[in-house]
This record gives sequence, C-alpha cells and structure tokens, in this order.
Amino acid sequence: MPEPVIRFADVKKAFGPKVIYKHLDLEVFQGETLTIMGGSGVGKSVLLKLLIRLLPTDAGSITFHDEEITTMSERRVRDVRRRIAMLFQGAALFDSISVGENVAYGLEEHYNHTMSPAAIAERVDWALSLVGLPGIESMRPSDLSGGMKKRVGLARAVALKPEVLLYDEPIRIGVRECCSDRDAHDRQIQQKITSDPSQERAQYSASFRGVSFYGHKLFVC
Repeated sequence: MPEPVIRFADVKKAFGPKVIYKHLDLEVFQGETLTIMGGSGVGKSVLLKLLIRLLPTDAGSITFHDEEITTMSERRVRDVRRRIAMLFQGAALFDSISVGENVAYGLEEHYNHTMSPAAIAERVDWALSLVGLPGIESMRPSDLSGGMKKRVGLARAVALKPEVLLYDEPIRIGVRECCSDRDAHDRQIQQKITSDPSQERAQYSASFRGVSFYGHKLFVC
C-alpha cells in the first residue's frame, strides 16, 4: 500500500480551554479526493496552518512525505513552506509594496540565490496572467478590489510552483471571479502549472487531487 503524502496522527490542538482537535487522524494519498466539512470556527484553517507549522501542535505527529513536521528544524520548515504554498483567507498582502513585489516575495525568500531578477519578473508575470490579472505589477494592494486581492494572493502562491497548494476559503471572493465553474478553474490552474515548460520541479504530475475543507481546499500536484 502506498504511503500517504500527508499524514496527521493523534494530533491535539487547543487554544486555552477551547479544544480544536483531540486524537485527529488524517491521511491524504496520491490521487485521492477528500472532503472535510464543518461550520465556522471548528478548525479548518487551523488544520492548514498546522500542516505548514504556522501553528504548533500540542501533541501528535504531522508528516509530509514521511518527514516529521512538528519537530523539524526551522531551516527544514522553510523548505516545506516552499513545497507547500498557501492562499490565506484574507490574501495577506503587504500594503507597503507593489503587487509585483507581493507576488515575488516568496520567490525572493526561497530562490534569491538561484533565480535572477529577470527570471523572477517573468515568473511574476506568468502567475498574474494565470489568475487573469496580467500587467498590474506596479499597482498597490490598496488600488485593488477584494476579489483582485484574493487573486493576487493566489498568484503569489502558485508562483512558487509548489507540490501542495492550500486554499483557505478561495471561493468566498476572488477565485470564483477567475472562473465561474470551480472544477474548471481547478483544472485550469493545475494544467497551466504542470504544462509550463520552464518549471523546475519534476514532482509535478498529470493527476490533480483536491481536498475540500468546506470552502477550504488543499491541492496536491
């Protein structure tokens, strides 16, 4: 039996007296589509943040390709965050810098020694075109609508060409504007990422998996 790409085992997380997870087990396999449903405030965003260690677990194990995330060094966590990108619920753009600089932020964090400024600019242009916003690099986040901000946040995530893409409430605003058919949008994003001839990562595959968290999605490419 193949090993899961992502595994949560006996995970516990609480905020003070409020217990979010107790004995949480979850496995995501290659080619699997999984839907997890829950109301507001039950911990869907928390689960995504635990996966990339933006939040610590209180107990239990979380692995990505059999690597233990909860105890790995900060250097290794940085590598995981390069391989697992996230579209945050509110887009989380930096207001003090331009749209282009926002999209380039992760590239400069992770690839500053391997990508030239021209290559980064080309990737930014590609990512913005992918979400239907070409040519807006010089604009500021304050100039954008809520939906456009969400799409810029998505561009910043896909610019890394990650193995896993986490969507935190992508269809509330923004991503729905890219494509009225959600499944068609998902296929469009995946096809453009995997078919781009300049991609460096051989891990991209033809199959596309979606894990829905009641408006929260996790895509494993």
